Amino acid sequence: MRAGMYERVSTGIRDTELSRSVDQQNREGEVAAREREWRIADRYPDPGLSASRYARRARPEWERLRADVRADRLDIVVMWESSRGSRTLGDWVGFLDDCRDHGVQIYVTKDESLYDLRKWKDYRELAGEGIENAGESERTSVRARRGIADAAERGEPYGRIPYGYARRYEHDPAHPKGRRPIQYPDPAESPVAAEIITRLAENDSLTGIIRDLSARGITRRDGKPWAHSSIARMVLEGVVYIGKRRHNGGELLDGNWPPLVDEGTYWSAVAVLRDPARRTNAGTRGGIRPGAARWLLSYIATCDECGAGLGVVTNRRRNGIPEPQYRCTHSQSTHCYAPVEWMDWLVGEAIVRWCAHPLVYEVLTASDEAAVSAARAHGAEERRRLAEFEAQAIAGALSATAYARIASGIEARIATLDARASAVTVPAELRGMVGARARDIAARWLDMPLTAQRSVVRKVAAPTLRPTGRGGNLLDPFRVQPGFIIRIPASETVTDPLLPVPAIIS
Repeated sequence: MRAGMYERVSTGIRDTELSRSVDQQNREGEVAAREREWRIADRYPDPGLSASRYARRARPEWERLRADVRADRLDIVVMWESSRGSRTLGDWVGFLDDCRDHGVQIYVTKDESLYDLRKWKDYRELAGEGIENAGESERTSVRARRGIADAAERGEPYGRIPYGYARRYEHDPAHPKGRRPIQYPDPAESPVAAEIITRLAENDSLTGIIRDLSARGITRRDGKPWAHSSIARMVLEGVVYIGKRRHNGGELLDGNWPPLVDEGTYWSAVAVLRDPARRTNAGTRGGIRPGAARWLLSYIATCDECGAGLGVVTNRRRNGIPEPQYRCTHSQSTHCYAPVEWMDWLVGEAIVRWCAHPLVYEVLTASDEAAVSAARAHGAEERRRLAEFEAQAIAGALSATAYARIASGIEARIATLDARASAVTVPAELRGMVGARARDIAARWLDMPLTAQRSVVRKVAAPTLRPTGRGGNLLDPFRVQPGFIIRIPASETVTDPLLPVPAIIS
């Protein structure tokens, strides 16, 4: 008699005693096969895979076992108990039908019982166990969901330990599980997670961040190098880093662990990753990916005469050395040009002086907290609606096509609301750039990476370059107009002996 040994370990077992009992169960199946002189034709192990309808992964060996039953390769299937086979009623009954149709018997080691499915009594008994197993699976799921919801209300961490944190468990008789999870910043990982989020909030490029981490020998927890996708996933799903958590995609709940970054920095980083310009700019004329930019104002500054972006050429030479110049990219003629170093310095100094003005500080810091709260509350409500539609789709009350259409619209509104909540706060790029002394702001500006400087320019200004005109002065500073979003009267111009820039702020 050809016996197939189906071996499945219950999902989530980590206790060594329980692990040994599973080995014991398998050994008892082998003993039963030897005593009855069955030949073990094959083994079908599915360790750690759930057999319930809530399983997220398929069981390849279970499917192979069923295929071998239908192919008449087995005479007996040996399993510890019926629940090892399947906790989904339809799947279990289908398996019983296959065994009955092909004359395959089932031996349940725990009961020391051999079932012949061609006998109605045996078929009825195993089918009844299938109903009980499916019911127990549903009850287990309800208990698990209730436990997760209770943990969410208590603000406890749940699931895998996020990068940047560690977790320990303390004995607590008052806790439903007898032990209380404590999540705390990991000494080695938490500074890295905070750095990644902060640099993204300041519009540093993903490529630059990854390159820097690699040069310093910093890898992910699994030892693999960081990638664009791993960083984006960590940040976009990382409300844990502001001491928050979600339950079933609902509103944000307070967690009982310390945050790694402040909320403003985190949501700014999320807004940067969700900015469509990061994906679409490279596909348009003059578009530059954030990590690919080499010049401060390329394709940000425009020609004052035709509105075309300014590109960079290096065909002119000064003292035999190539001198990069901004030039109008109009396809028919070149309306204006200026040395890159000169124009970058002029615009950079103007931005520093602009950021130092008290009026700018007052406008940018007058955030409407009510608007922030309203946007985030509305976003939480949209997430709750999305979770309800998802539940309907899972239950079969809503078609997959209808769900996809509805979800697309709701997710777009959620992204808009998140961006709105971030937009009414001070942009992360300008933190440390407003409200301080001009000399401190200048130091901050010089320390920023190029991608962050370009982001600041986009946030606060729309620089233009005027033509020189016949016989005009190429280095006339009034050819450059910063185009600040907040206009400062000339009488309010900030003066600083360290920054002798003309009064182009007005």
